[in-house]
Amino acid sequence: MININLLDWRGKIRIINNNRFYVLTGVVVTIAIILALGVSLIIDTMINNEEGNIKYLDKEISAVEGRIGKIKDLQKQKDLLLSRRSVIELLQESSPFVVKILDNVVRAIPEGVVLRDLNRTQDQLVIIGSSDTNSQIATLMKNIEQLKWVKSYKLNDITSKGKSEDPNSKDVNNGKIDFQLNLVLDQPVIGDKDENK
Repeated sequence: MININLLDWRGKIRIINNNRFYVLTGVVVTIAIILALGVSLIIDTMINNEEGNIKYLDKEISAVEGRIGKIKDLQKQKDLLLSRRSVIELLQESSPFVVKILDNVVRAIPEGVVLRDLNRTQDQLVIIGSSDTNSQIATLMKNIEQLKWVKSYKLNDITSKGKSEDPNSKDVNNGKIDFQLNLVLDQPVIGDKDENK
């Protein structure tokens, strides 16, 4: 006897194939979604790490900028201290010269000459005084001429006051000759031990 299969076998195969297709499509879509989520998660993690690095670098940069500001302030203070130090050193180095000027002026004054004012401005020295006679002023100028630290000198003003006939006159310059002597000083070289005599 002949067996005849009247069942729709092609429809069953089609259903099986469709089911396989749907299952494979679902698996592929699921794998694609998992991969996409994994890649997104990795990218988000990398972005967060980079943002953390940027914040750390910003914090370090601001700290370094603060230190740079402090260094600039310290540099300004250093420059100020160095300028003060140079002024102090200059004053210390020139103070022996000032003492020498006063010492030499006192030694150069002959008897009968009285100094009333002594002004120094940089390399200019102005001596104002009075004398009994012109020869005493000439002796003073001769003594000043011998000083090594005097570049030049000039007798600018000389006035003579006669004696008052009033014996009770309290005029200090009664019968005296007033003079003004201007000197140009030669500043000593720093470290020169024998500037003048």
